[in-house]
Amino acid sequence: MTTRRLDPLPERLPERLPERRPEAAPAARSEAAPGGPRPGGELPLSALQEAMWVSWQVAPRRWAHLLPLTLAVRGELDLDRLRAAVAALCVRYPAFGARVVVTPQGTRLGWAGVPDIPFVLTEGDERSVSRARRRPIDLARGPLARTEVVRGPHGVTVVFTVHHLVLDGASVPQVLDELSRAYRGERLDGPQDLAPFAEHARKSWALAVGEEGAPLREFWRAALSGAAPARPLRVGAGSAPVVAPVPAGLAAEVKRTARELRVTYFTLVYGALFAVLRHHTGAEDLIVSTAHHGRRGTPLAQQVGSFAGLLPVRQRLRGEDTFRELSRRLAQDVRAAAAHGGLPLSAILRAAGLSGPEARDRLPEVVLTHWNTVGSPHDVHRLDFGGAELDLVDATSASDQRLTVLLQEDRHGSSLLWQDHQGTLDHSLLTALAEDHLELLAAMAADPGRTLAEGLAGLGPSRSGGPAAAPVAAPPARPAEADEETVEALARVWRECLGVPAVDPQDSFFALGGHSLLATTVVLRINERLGAEVSVRDLFAHPVLADLAGVVARAPRTAGSGAAPARAGTVFRASRFQEGIWLAERLDPEHARYHIPLSWTVTGGLDPGSLRAALTRLTARHRILRARFVDQDGLLYQETLPEQESEVDSADLGGLSPAERSQWLADWSERAGRALEPARGRLLRAGLFEVGGSDQVLVLCAHHLVLDGESVPLLLRELELCHRLVTGRARTAPPPAQYHDRTEPETGSEAAAHWRERLDGAPASLELPAPAEPEPHGGVPIPLAAGTAAALLPVRLERKVSAFMIAAASVAAVLHRRTGQDDLTFGIPVAAHDRGEVLGPRLNTLVLRSRTGPETTLADLLDSVREGVISAFDHQDVPFESVVRALRPPRRAGRTPYVDVMVNNVGVARWSARLGPARLTPVDFVSRAEEVSKFPMTVTFTETSDALLGTLSYRGDQLGAAEAGRVAHDVGAVLSGFASGLATKLSEMDLGPVRP
Repeated sequence: MTTRRLDPLPERLPERLPERRPEAAPAARSEAAPGGPRPGGELPLSALQEAMWVSWQVAPRRWAHLLPLTLAVRGELDLDRLRAAVAALCVRYPAFGARVVVTPQGTRLGWAGVPDIPFVLTEGDERSVSRARRRPIDLARGPLARTEVVRGPHGVTVVFTVHHLVLDGASVPQVLDELSRAYRGERLDGPQDLAPFAEHARKSWALAVGEEGAPLREFWRAALSGAAPARPLRVGAGSAPVVAPVPAGLAAEVKRTARELRVTYFTLVYGALFAVLRHHTGAEDLIVSTAHHGRRGTPLAQQVGSFAGLLPVRQRLRGEDTFRELSRRLAQDVRAAAAHGGLPLSAILRAAGLSGPEARDRLPEVVLTHWNTVGSPHDVHRLDFGGAELDLVDATSASDQRLTVLLQEDRHGSSLLWQDHQGTLDHSLLTALAEDHLELLAAMAADPGRTLAEGLAGLGPSRSGGPAAAPVAAPPARPAEADEETVEALARVWRECLGVPAVDPQDSFFALGGHSLLATTVVLRINERLGAEVSVRDLFAHPVLADLAGVVARAPRTAGSGAAPARAGTVFRASRFQEGIWLAERLDPEHARYHIPLSWTVTGGLDPGSLRAALTRLTARHRILRARFVDQDGLLYQETLPEQESEVDSADLGGLSPAERSQWLADWSERAGRALEPARGRLLRAGLFEVGGSDQVLVLCAHHLVLDGESVPLLLRELELCHRLVTGRARTAPPPAQYHDRTEPETGSEAAAHWRERLDGAPASLELPAPAEPEPHGGVPIPLAAGTAAALLPVRLERKVSAFMIAAASVAAVLHRRTGQDDLTFGIPVAAHDRGEVLGPRLNTLVLRSRTGPETTLADLLDSVREGVISAFDHQDVPFESVVRALRPPRRAGRTPYVDVMVNNVGVARWSARLGPARLTPVDFVSRAEEVSKFPMTVTFTETSDALLGTLSYRGDQLGAAEAGRVAHDVGAVLSGFASGLATKLSEMDLGPVRP
């Protein structure tokens, strides 16, 4: 047998050489070639793969989720044999040659139209290797693997890259072993059976969103809810990886200590990582993720694929904890996490209420992985390629986490690789973390009975630089029009409005948790701070920050708002929104009742005395919470009352059944709501009730004059702050912005003209069928298929719409069908907290008009609703009352013109809190009986930790229960099949009959 040496490469090489199929090399008996046989059909994506697909769609140029297997070559390498070996490997594992396709049944792996596996030859230095490792893979085009051979002064390097969508770290040794076997001429087994993968995908979705996964989701909700905000690591210009070999003697001592404590070596390394992060961030409540493969003892045990996810493990570190206690507690927590590890990280975060920006706020983006090839039958550090040896020099993937720590154990010993994948960390900090981590490992091995305080004191002062400003990822590329200052200013606005600690220029507004209601706040701040005339339409058309920065750079400049805050005093004029509520209650006191009941389950024990003191401090900080409202000559004013100790009702409900307890709490909220009298003030009531064991329920009831739904996350953060102040965990706090300090924007003639033109000739009523005799008010759930929220993600990203726009389009479709009207209106609420976070109500009602024709499809309707929402938000400053006065529509008793139906969206992702040891988890904010009294029909949607939920509430005097049930059923049917029904004409939808 002869081999061909790697000849000198020509001066210019083609970018890729897929078209010329090599002759079958004698050494590789497989008949495979880059364009070889591929399976027919398609393979459904698992929930984990779907999350990676969505992540790629948001930022397709980022190199996250790549597995670049970098092999240093020693000896002579035959290129033809290597090419044939790669081809044989890709026949063995068909998923490597696939792409992601979007079908009516969902996203899948497909093979039709996929190009050949690239085999690229390059001449260059180590920077060329780095570029080869980071070059992204187009998931929509495929294939999902490539080979690049780089030759230069450093020698020859083979970079075999596979996307994490089809390969995880546990499969790497087997893949590399088979690659070397194919190169040596051994025949590989036939194509991998894909049937277990389809079953795994089905199982993953059942756990992620179905009833089967409810116990797992409940575990993660309890484990992670109420996590303290992460404190960011110090930002820098980016850092090269830091390799920290563990001295052989130290590794032996740590392993001996681990055996004595009956934990693993990995556990002690993990515990030291938690401790060193505590030292450098000052945080005592930390979450650090670790990889979990979860296929031992399953049909997937020997399969090559992508089954590994991340488990976010949480530790509360106290200075008095010993290393022994930390290690044993951590070992238990890791075992518990692994036992509930059947969920992808996205489902875990949703279960804990940490989806969207909440995840970025609560998680420090640190992950520890373990690569142990000691005793493995596949030696990845000395791969036999016939006349050459290939050594795997880097086993890590391109993670989308900010900091990845790899514990590597192999024949060379033990080492730790610290990597700054996003290029945002200070190099001195990364070095300090690596050095301090080894110091802590030595301290743990020397005396596991030492406390954390003693061990950390030995490290000296933290080199993190103290609390850091929110980090900003260094942008890989920016539009030419957007200078550095514009991008940074825009990123700062996004961080504030979305509640995230860092924003990358390639991040999407929607992927970070942005929605329609929040878009107005973002645009207002951009216009105010940057002096640029941009609109909500611009944001929806350019949701990626770098693209929007280009729009801002080109936008006309304004002089800025220049509005001065109102002068502080005792009495202040009420806002237009407050005047509207006050007037509605006076005109219709029976139905127009505007109190907001809020409730949380409490675990961990909440002391009533500290709660009372915290609420007292809260009302002292925010004057709106101790205001009373008075009528002076027909105008409404709010008067600030003196500070006074808050009251907290209490009762023991442990003896009641769940149904009786729910009714008791509803009755308490009803009584508390009726007791809220605007003229007397003190419009926030509280109750803390025992429900058995150490569990409690916290219930707050506030008047809409002082609070709205958009203010609840701020209310909770302020309550957390006040609780820390009264319990001594915080000393000082900056004064908050006050509601009356914020002036309202003036209504321009252009905005008013927009509404007159938009609603000219629109019907003021839907003519909903009222029952012959008034019925009780009520509410019915909207039945939605499992996985609806996940199925809507591709639609949202492709069509640049929010989930709320899709929900509103579904409601509009049903209203058109059930009323027979081709021209109708409905309302949506908007809350613009336009100048920083201010506690208090800022709601306005916007009117959407929907018109259809015989050929209108669901996609057409979605486009129309999208345009309507954006246009309405562009002109939201006109009060709804002013719109009605200008248009003078026909009035009907008990009806609001244009708003027989209100479509609402409630986001509760940041409605959890932690008061000392107590965790507060929201109970139910989707359906409230009070809402049905305001409009004939109110449709409310929310995304919970499990799925998309919806409720239809109705006034029984204006809509019967039977009709409400039919509407709810139809809305659920449209929304559940929305992704696959975009081309369907509204007139052909399989819904209830059109009303004559």
